[in-house]
Amino acid sequence: MTEGAEGTELFSTGEVARLSGVSFRQLDHWAWTGFLPPSGGAAPYTPGSSAQRQARHYTFEDLVRIRTAGELRRQGVPLQVMREVLDRLQHIVSDPLRELKLVAIANEVYVCHSREEVERATDGQLAFTVLDVGAMLRRLQGQVAALRPEASPLTETTPLAAAG
Repeated sequence: MTEGAEGTELFSTGEVARLSGVSFRQLDHWAWTGFLPPSGGAAPYTPGSSAQRQARHYTFEDLVRIRTAGELRRQGVPLQVMREVLDRLQHIVSDPLRELKLVAIANEVYVCHSREEVERATDGQLAFTVLDVGAMLRRLQGQVAALRPEASPLTETTPLAAAG
């Protein structure tokens, strides 16, 4: 187990690959291009820097974003839509993530906070993608606990932990 400067639990690239279902190669590409760079570690990650390719450390928040991107990618959501989704998630800190559902319809993304909002967003649509962020978050927390039984559970001080 690795800890960051503020006591934040950090994950290696291998752990992130196992927990997110995203390949090591895809993680490397996303970090290298700056799409989903790791935010853990003593020094900020600089996309495109070959010196940092071997030692990347990800936070739990990074893990949630990577898992979200991986799920959307598996469902065929275009990269531009994935970028928009991740940007919207980045700005939703105070809302309880356990209630969030992401709905992607063509090139539009809707962040829904209730079943009614999901129904309004998908009304009359034949093809759409729904990602339950809260359920994904709870699964990740369980997987992290199983991977690191010696680690303390995520505390309420972590913004994403409060959503579980």
